[in-house]
Amino acid sequence: MATHFQVSDLTTDDYTLSRKSCVKLGTSGEIKFQTPLKVGLGNVTDVPFYEAYKRVKPETIINCLKSENKDREHGRNLRQRCRGNFNILTLEYDSKKFVPTDRMIVALSDMQYNNTDAITTPSWFDLITTKNSVNVKLYIELSKIFVEVASTRNHKPILGTIPQSIPPEKLDSVLKFYIDHDVTSFVVDSHGRTLISGSWIRALQRLLSEYDIEKESIMYTMNAFQGMVRKNETTIEAKDFIGFTAGFDVIGGKHTSKHFEKSDEETTNTVGRIFHRSTYNYEKKICTKEEKRFIDECSIREQNSEFDIIRQSISEGTMKNLLSSKNIAQETLNTIFSFKNKNHSMKIDDFI
Repeated sequence: MATHFQVSDLTTDDYTLSRKSCVKLGTSGEIKFQTPLKVGLGNVTDVPFYEAYKRVKPETIINCLKSENKDREHGRNLRQRCRGNFNILTLEYDSKKFVPTDRMIVALSDMQYNNTDAITTPSWFDLITTKNSVNVKLYIELSKIFVEVASTRNHKPILGTIPQSIPPEKLDSVLKFYIDHDVTSFVVDSHGRTLISGSWIRALQRLLSEYDIEKESIMYTMNAFQGMVRKNETTIEAKDFIGFTAGFDVIGGKHTSKHFEKSDEETTNTVGRIFHRSTYNYEKKICTKEEKRFIDECSIREQNSEFDIIRQSISEGTMKNLLSSKNIAQETLNTIFSFKNKNHSMKIDDFI
């Protein structure tokens, strides 16, 4: 039996998929946090949930298997990334062609286990995703090896990492695989895709509801599309932040920008995104790396302060009014509110 999160005080919103809860871990509940929340960054210790992320090349894994010194060095690098009170470390397998051996997958499990408070299956995004297809069979085969190895150490919860590239019609087989292996919490790896996308989210949440696991499940997203600022404009909807309206408990960071090309301005400069609670928008600011660090920390604190308001709004049943008071496009609001409206007829504009 795997260790699961304990979800209590669960309340859902009438108009969206938003949910609030208290999440505990451990027999005495010594690890506890309120959701929805935004993950911490670096040494932002006032956030109880910290996300670390590392791309790992096949050559790195092979070198660690061959050399104890290389293994220790890589382990130190991973430990330095885990700086919070509760750490989740996700490893992304960095190859489009080289399928890892079973021994390499075991090594990935060992790398992660020693440096994290919860286990996440690796992101196989690059390996399984091409422009025209997604190899779901390979994804399940690799994840199965990892989960079975991780399950032998059963005092840490396991989260299944699900790439958002998997077609909606294939999600059932993915969730069935995880449920059959007693994994009931999930990380959605968006890889630059938007969470507010309609059909994919509806398919995922419908299947989760059918499996009836909400009392032990948390939904966590990383690499979500933050919104692209148009030329000559400085603000954009904080599309990753408003992903909580799609039922996500934890809003993670963005570590890859592969799905959307960077602008010339972003290629030659560092760009910070200042979050504004009054609008749920980001303001783009060209800055130094030091300034960006400060901006990121401030934005995380602002988002978590706003989540205090959001949790209260969910409890009071006033989420629709709260969202409508922000500077969110009507098309976006239509998509958000349609998640629970079975009679809503989606238009193509809702998915763009």
